[in-house]
Amino acid sequence: MPVVDYRGGVLDFRLGIDQGTSASKTAAMIWDWLKQPGRDYDALVLPNGINFGQMLTEHDQTSADSIKGREQYNLAFNTTVMKRPCALWNAQYEFEYFGDVLDEDISMNLSGDITVKPPNVAGGYVYQVPRKGFGPLKTRVIRVTAGKMPAWLVLFHELGHVKQYFEAGDAQWKIRLGDTNKIEADNLDDHEWPMCRDIGIPVRKHYKHNIFGFESIRKTYSAPTKAGAWKAASSKTLRVQLEADLKAEADRNAVDKPATGIYHAPGI
Repeated sequence: MPVVDYRGGVLDFRLGIDQGTSASKTAAMIWDWLKQPGRDYDALVLPNGINFGQMLTEHDQTSADSIKGREQYNLAFNTTVMKRPCALWNAQYEFEYFGDVLDEDISMNLSGDITVKPPNVAGGYVYQVPRKGFGPLKTRVIRVTAGKMPAWLVLFHELGHVKQYFEAGDAQWKIRLGDTNKIEADNLDDHEWPMCRDIGIPVRKHYKHNIFGFESIRKTYSAPTKAGAWKAASSKTLRVQLEADLKAEADRNAVDKPATGIYHAPGI
């Protein structure tokens, strides 16, 4: 069995492992893989209020995220030397994220950019603002899915990185750190997405598609002062809308009503 120093929080860690392995065959695969000989690592359960997940090695030194993680590691282990990889995790940490877009002619790219294919497709949604003396100002609505990542899945995302490290070997991992976007993309594809599918929640196409990234994109598209910052292929500005919110407020049977809101329409 590998050596794992939990540095406190043993019960929380074991509960996270039990929740994951009982809910997801992919999580069980990761856990079984890491139990093989020669795969020694540390697992640090973070204090309440320190809300993030991370996997660190001695080669992670300079990024803002790694500095934040190393501060917690140094406090817990009373050393600045990392002899083996460490998964950092808060047992209470869940986060909201957005998944994919629901309209066939609109796609969310892995980079986070949004592409719209003209022409507009009938049956879409618009956000309209009435204008006195003119027709209503209509803005295309992008419907997106959203979900909440359970704490155990955050843990297994980080353990997926531990698995990646041992698969690559220390020397190759140091090289791989030159492209962390590729590391994250592979971890999503190999580990996080299958776990999400195992339990029936949306997948996020990009590592940074958490709720903070979603709010950033939504503000970029929707705020009146920024609406022109990004243009779709159809030369129309866009408005990002969570599907659950849209269902609650959209009038699906009307358009050109004398009120501001989201309407079901044949296109704009």
